[in-house]
Amino acid sequence: MNKKNLIPIVVLALLIIIFIITKLNDKTERRINFFRFDSTQVNAIEITAQEDTLKLVKSDNIWMIDYPLNYPPAKLKIDEIFQKVLQVETSSIPITETSFEKFNVADSLGTLLVFYDKNDKILEEVLIGKSGNYNYSYARRKDDVKVYQLYTNISYSIDPKVSSWRKKEIIEIPEEDISKVFVSYNGSDYSLSATDSLWMYQDDETGFSIKETNSSLKSIISAIKRFTVTDFIDNEFEDYQQKFENPDVEVTVELFNDEPINLKFIGHEEKKFALQKNDETEHLYIIYESWVNRFKKSEEDLAK
Repeated sequence: MNKKNLIPIVVLALLIIIFIITKLNDKTERRINFFRFDSTQVNAIEITAQEDTLKLVKSDNIWMIDYPLNYPPAKLKIDEIFQKVLQVETSSIPITETSFEKFNVADSLGTLLVFYDKNDKILEEVLIGKSGNYNYSYARRKDDVKVYQLYTNISYSIDPKVSSWRKKEIIEIPEEDISKVFVSYNGSDYSLSATDSLWMYQDDETGFSIKETNSSLKSIISAIKRFTVTDFIDNEFEDYQQKFENPDVEVTVELFNDEPINLKFIGHEEKKFALQKNDETEHLYIIYESWVNRFKKSEEDLAK
């Protein structure tokens, strides 16, 4: 090889070396996803803070709270995990490799978030630090010292208090599925029956069709279609059993293609009632008095 041909080869080799060195030392900041796994792999989620632990497990494509109790979660909360938490972005350059306490990502301060696949293998184990700023929060992987600033504050989305994760709707049915409603309170009983065009009112003495625009009827049907509770009482049925034998208000909903739903209400705290659904004893529910009053209607109310 003569000298004339050698020069271009040497120049090319030098350019390749410079390119490789530049890439190895590239400190250009890039916006990247913080979580590094495919969200479709997630089969269980564990959230642990100082005082609370929550575990969610997916079975047959349905999510359930698995710990500290077994109960359906709110769809909104599950959506928030997959659409907000797992989509969060950060810079490719960490903000620090120390100062864990300052950013609330020390083991004793951060909220530990662990994702598992269907084989219980850990996909990611991270500590999320609380932040008072709406626009960002902080995170580090449990086995890493690098602390990252997240471009969204996800700390409030992963609060493990079980009360914020439980599904509050205990009845969700279309109006057309409702066949009949029986209501009993203060020694009074009445029923509402669905017909092809109108609802019919009936008590011991009278019966009539209810106007489609009647506000009391609309309020009752609306409550049944999406019955939402305020809070829960778990594993304390024996403390309430005697009162539920003679409830203050009882509502039975008959459905065209399903088993009837029975609701018993007893006074609980000021302006609140305890509710038993279908003779369940593991979970009771708390509901405001205003919701119960939707059913306490007179003949005159439904005749307007």
